[in-house]
Amino acid sequence: MPQNLLADLRVTTAQFWHLAIERNRLDVARARTDTRDWACERRQRTRHLIELGGLVQKAGLVELLDDDRATFLGLLLDAAERLQGAGSKAQAARTLPTSAPAGAGAACTPLMQTR
Repeated sequence: MPQNLLADLRVTTAQFWHLAIERNRLDVARARTDTRDWACERRQRTRHLIELGGLVQKAGLVELLDDDRATFLGLLLDAAERLQGAGSKAQAARTLPTSAPAGAGAACTPLMQTR
């Protein structure tokens, strides 16, 4: 009797896990095809952010900054401030430095902690 009970428990547990996996597959498929406005906007925003991250990667900033996110945030904030102060894109291109001065990143204080 205990052998049959143990075998039945194993079969039931295996069936449970297979059903859980199938349920997760269905949830993912439903999420991918969700046409509600907020879901579509969220997917578009996520895709946009991933593309921007790809541009950062292609520019080589991740390697240059050794994945120091606080320094990277500082660079982006500085660039945004300069762009907001400039009247046109042409002026902004002239005001942004083409290379950082020697030792520019050494005195930076972290704006946020990285994990």
